[in-house]
Amino acid sequence: MHRFFSRILPVVLAGLLLFSCAGISRIKETVQKQSLKQKVLYAPFHNPWQEQGVVMDERFGATMRDCLGESHGQLVFVDSPALEQAVAEHHGALTGLGGLDELMEQARNEGVNAIVTGRLAHVSVQREKRGFIGMRKTVPVMRVAIHIWIYDALSGSKLLDEDLVRHIALDHEPAPNTLPAVTWSAEWEEMARTAGRMACNAMRRLEWRSFVLDTEEEMLTFGAGMDVGIVPGTGLFVIRPVVRSKGPLGQRFIFSGDNIGTIQVLETEPDKSKAGRISGGPFQPGDWVTPVR
Repeated sequence: MHRFFSRILPVVLAGLLLFSCAGISRIKETVQKQSLKQKVLYAPFHNPWQEQGVVMDERFGATMRDCLGESHGQLVFVDSPALEQAVAEHHGALTGLGGLDELMEQARNEGVNAIVTGRLAHVSVQREKRGFIGMRKTVPVMRVAIHIWIYDALSGSKLLDEDLVRHIALDHEPAPNTLPAVTWSAEWEEMARTAGRMACNAMRRLEWRSFVLDTEEEMLTFGAGMDVGIVPGTGLFVIRPVVRSKGPLGQRFIFSGDNIGTIQVLETEPDKSKAGRISGGPFQPGDWVTPVR
C-alpha cells in the first residue's frame, strides 16, 4: 500500500499543478482580450476669489474634463455630488490631515481610482506693453494662477501637483481696486485644454485597480463592473495594502502588499462585480484587485 501511494502521489501532484497553470492561463487570456478603464472623479475647482467678484466660468471644468477624456481615452468619469461636496469641504487643507483618509475611503467605496481637482490660486491685474516694436501700447492684463491636483484614491498621495499660469489681455480697464469677472475666451479655453493634457499625462502613471467592498465566504464584491470593461471570466489578483507607518503630521504611507490570492469574475453590474475565489484568501474589504499579468 505504501508503495502504491508513493507511486500515485507524484502523478496527482503533477495533475494539480497542470490544472492550476491551465486555470491561470485561461485567466490571463481573458484579461488580455480587454482594456480596463480608470474611474475618475472630477471635482470643480475651488475659487476663493469668488467673493471678490471673480466668477470662474463653468466651461473651464467642462473643457478640461472633455480634453482629459479625449486625450487619455481609457477613463470613466464618476458623477457623485456627495463626493464632490466632500472634496469641496477639504479645499485649502487637502493634505494628510483634515480627514483625508475618510475622504479617500469614500472615494474607494464608490470605485474611484483618482480624484482630479484644483484651485484658482491667484488673480491680479497688471499692465504690460504689447504689440510690435514702435507700436506697443500698455494694456491691462489679468494674471491667473491655477493649482492642479490629482490624488490617488488608494493612499491620498498626489499624482500631480502643478501650477498653470497665464496672462490674459483684458478688453477694458477694470475699476480701481477691483478684479474682473472671468470672461470666457480662446485664452481660457486654451488654458483649460492645457490643464486637461497635464492631468492626462499624470493619469497615465496610475495602474488600474479596484477595491474590495464586501466579502462573503468564497465570494467578494469590488467596485468596478461593466462601466470599465469587466466581463464574466475576468481574472484578477487580490493585493493586501500595507500601512507602513505614520508621518510626523499624521499622514499614512500605504504601499502595495503581497498578492494574497486570485479571483475570477462571475457576475457584473454597471458599477460593481462579484467574483469567486480561485486561490488564496481570506479576503477583506479594503483589499484591492489588479489584472493578472
